[in-house]
Amino acid sequence: MSLRRSKISFEIGPFRIEPDSNTVIDPAGTTTIEPKIMMVLQMLAERRGEVITRQEFVDTVWSREYGGDESLTRAISKLRKVLGEGRGEHVHIETLPKIGYRLALPDTTAQEPIRARTRGRLLAWTVGLLAAAVLLKLLWPSSNGAPGVENTSKPTEAVIAVLLFDAQGLPEEHAYLAEGLADEILSALTLNRSVSVVSGNSSFRFRGEDKADIVKLADKLNASHVVDGSVRGVAGSARVSVHLIDARSGHVDWSVVFNETDTPIQAIPMQAAAGILEALGESLPAPETKRQAPNPLAYEAYLQALVLLRATTGENLPNAIAYLEDAVELEPGMSEAWAVLSMARLNVLLVLPGKDETGPHNRDPQSRMAKARQEARLALALDPDSIDALLALTIIDYRERKLSLAEAEAAFRAVYEKAPNHPNVNLRLAMMLNELGRDREALVYLQKAHELDPFSIYTSRVYLQRLMHARRLQEVEDKVRVDDYKFFEGTYSRLEWALAERDHAAAWQWLDYVRQTVTISPHTVGPETDPDGENSNRLLSLLDRVITVSETGDPDSDPLLPSDMLAAADEGLILHTYVAMMLGAAGMNEPAFKLANQRIEVDDRYFRQALFRPAFREIRTDPGVMELFEMTTQLDYWLETGFWPDFCNRPQLPYDCEEAALRYRASR
Repeated sequence: MSLRRSKISFEIGPFRIEPDSNTVIDPAGTTTIEPKIMMVLQMLAERRGEVITRQEFVDTVWSREYGGDESLTRAISKLRKVLGEGRGEHVHIETLPKIGYRLALPDTTAQEPIRARTRGRLLAWTVGLLAAAVLLKLLWPSSNGAPGVENTSKPTEAVIAVLLFDAQGLPEEHAYLAEGLADEILSALTLNRSVSVVSGNSSFRFRGEDKADIVKLADKLNASHVVDGSVRGVAGSARVSVHLIDARSGHVDWSVVFNETDTPIQAIPMQAAAGILEALGESLPAPETKRQAPNPLAYEAYLQALVLLRATTGENLPNAIAYLEDAVELEPGMSEAWAVLSMARLNVLLVLPGKDETGPHNRDPQSRMAKARQEARLALALDPDSIDALLALTIIDYRERKLSLAEAEAAFRAVYEKAPNHPNVNLRLAMMLNELGRDREALVYLQKAHELDPFSIYTSRVYLQRLMHARRLQEVEDKVRVDDYKFFEGTYSRLEWALAERDHAAAWQWLDYVRQTVTISPHTVGPETDPDGENSNRLLSLLDRVITVSETGDPDSDPLLPSDMLAAADEGLILHTYVAMMLGAAGMNEPAFKLANQRIEVDDRYFRQALFRPAFREIRTDPGVMELFEMTTQLDYWLETGFWPDFCNRPQLPYDCEEAALRYRASR
């Protein structure tokens, strides 16, 4: 067991340390750190100027826990960031190679514990104001509606939306150049972390006449500036015009024209991005290595793949992979193509599971994952800062269980720190936090992902679902598009929410809606797969029985329902995950718990998040649920980090999470 340390507040330089709440306060704000990282900081502060060996840290903080040495390295790295090392705060954690660490702090800033000193009136007022600010932060709802959760998105002066360029005079087969070059300029702009860039999934929806009113368009995208342009065919080459427009006035702030005869097409995006950022008073970071100019044919194949990936369908995705394979064959040094190829190959598994099982790209998932890993590594060998490649490797390692939950969270956060304005990075970090039960914190990143990519269908639907689970219903219509809300009306998640809230009128309304459309989304039974309606009627009958059981409040009123639904799942009419959720939402806790146990045993990855859904709200009141969390390794994470899921803070929970977890461990 690790040593529990003092809870007395103290100061290090300009930082006020509150061990009781695991917070570090400075004039810029409050940062929460993990309990064990706080213990490392306390050891350094108590023995400032003294070398503490790595082994002493590990023995004191982590005791016999596995992975203490790696956890110490991560803790020191986190503390250096929190204490602003390198920003002039005069706090420095010195590394003594192969020995340990020492807190180096000038004597003039060293402070004793607050309790041991008499403070002047001015200092007392300052502390009081800080405490009041922290209290208001915890109690007053933030702008995203999540009390006490710090919004991690940093305000930026510029939010840039890159529009789809117009293709003028280009042969139809070369029209992809317009979208591809706009996409590349967008990607180049994201290299500067001081600006936010709206995802192309959103901004590229505006084309033709939709671009006529720039001010109105920018308002929909929450953008302060718009980049528009055109690609014009001239005498067998291309002429590319790029314009930066101030969305508030509609005036052009900067403009440039590139002729392909003077500037290679592959050099245009970086030069355009540099000019745009310079006009905004920003700059592109200097590349660490000089990138090899790609083969023009390889670059065009890469651009064609980007256009196809914009609409990920069963046909477009394999075609995009084929173009990317051509690009890297023609130009093996093209890091962007390797990175996008890795993500595209993953998307076959993540976006289109179960489709075209005999196809060359969907056969043997393990082989596909291995290829994606190899391609991501090649991308990183060429460009160590490739966000797509870093994200792909993190997803692969997590999916293959090569990372513990703590390591996976740290990996996703490391990618986020490199690209905090990347919508997909924010989305993936949010989904990771959902699997840890930290839904309130996840909503912060989901909101940011949605703001950066407001028209992304997948992001909007995940965000809507989480807002519904958090009972933040007033925000749904304001933040999510109407067509996504209509889609949500026909999902199992909508029925689950209605049953969990005991809103049976809404549940019957949902069933009537589904009967009219004869499709449930994500659809497993519908007109295309069930033309005679036999399976649809069977499934609808089962769901009718689920609502009836919930409405009667008697889980024993239909004893055959669990086995009938399980048979339907075994036959592929409904996912096992949805069966467990429907049974749990209807109050049939015992069969829902049993099915969850069985699915976790076969490594059903969906149950990591499913256990925190509204359907399992009542099941989580039983301390025996710790068995399920043990099987998913979530219990290891909570006991190691001290970050317990949101449901543990419910006042009506009849047990203490940590005590229940320790009792379960002791009983094994």
